[in-house]
Amino acid sequence: MNFIRWGGLSSVNHKKAFKEDTFHSPPLKRGIYVFHPKFIETFLISWKLYNKDDSKKYIKKRSFDYNGKIWTHIFHNHSEITYYRRKNGWYETDTDSLNKLFSIEIKSMDKQIKKDYGYSLTYKSVTYDHMELFIERYN
Repeated sequence: MNFIRWGGLSSVNHKKAFKEDTFHSPPLKRGIYVFHPKFIETFLISWKLYNKDDSKKYIKKRSFDYNGKIWTHIFHNHSEITYYRRKNGWYETDTDSLNKLFSIEIKSMDKQIKKDYGYSLTYKSVTYDHMELFIERYN
């Protein structure tokens, strides 16, 4: 399955952020945040687009393939989706389950939008911050 990341593909130490208890805190101390190419939340990566020295140097977007276990914020109870572990607002699943999980989530989002607004907006007009993903080990 193809994923997008800004920055390197080596596992990153998130020890400090791991101790925080927020929605976007990593589920593990080491790993990398990634996005599915269709569901990139730009406000989550905007800080990565510039170096810390404020030189406004662009950090390269990387596209790579990965198959295996992956963490997500999305949970739907379905027979075609396998979950392995849970950590706060994160659920460990696998890339075999991810397409079905995204399909169910998009339908759920569309249903909620219709309920809230009385008509269907496309899923492209909503936020994807809950669709960030986390990979423990890439290599």
